Amino acid sequence: MQDTAGSSAMVFTPEAVRDVGWQARAVEQYDRSLPARRRDLRWDLAARVLALTGRRISPEDVYADDSMAVAGVDGATFRLHLHDGLVLVRHCDYCGTDSFESPEIKDPADLGYALSAWHPLHEDCEEYSSEGLADW
Repeated sequence: MQDTAGSSAMVFTPEAVRDVGWQARAVEQYDRSLPARRRDLRWDLAARVLALTGRRISPEDVYADDSMAVAGVDGATFRLHLHDGLVLVRHCDYCGTDSFESPEIKDPADLGYALSAWHPLHEDCEEYSSEGLADW
């Protein structure tokens, strides 16, 4: 880019003008990879759920897009991210809204933590007990 007295003019090299097709080729490759990527995510999530829970789910019952797969099993929602691994999804323990993802689940102990000890809360929500309300 060249700046001349307050106005700017683009300067292109012959190589840049000649080959912009690499972008189109990359997008085409990505588009062609989507069906296989979604299939792989469905199968991967179904296999991980089976390994962790002993529950068999059909890959056809798993929702998948280009970067994640989601399935429900007995009221629990599992989400598998292409690059970030498997998590459990739960709502805020206090108000019941929004979705929060557990730390990554790699083994049955991680799943046990996500199901029992992990209590997702909004920053503004806090746990409280009704024990002290009579004192007010």
